[in-house]
Amino acid sequence: MFEAPELGSRASRSRKRKSTRPARTAQYWMIVSSLENYRKTLERGFTVQGINGRHRKRVEMMKAGDRLLF
Repeated sequence: MFEAPELGSRASRSRKRKSTRPARTAQYWMIVSSLENYRKTLERGFTVQGINGRHRKRVEMMKAGDRLLF
């Protein structure tokens, strides 16, 4: 038979541990592109960017809030 722990007992307390890692700051990424590619990206509101496949691993490291420099 299962008994519920008493109020105030250690088993009923749940604390969220503080992360020992500092908060991540935004990263900056530089993209060297042609004027034509920049204009097409601008037309799409910077929601899409054409990047060469060899840079895929770098792109996968990007997080929300990071900044792109053109």
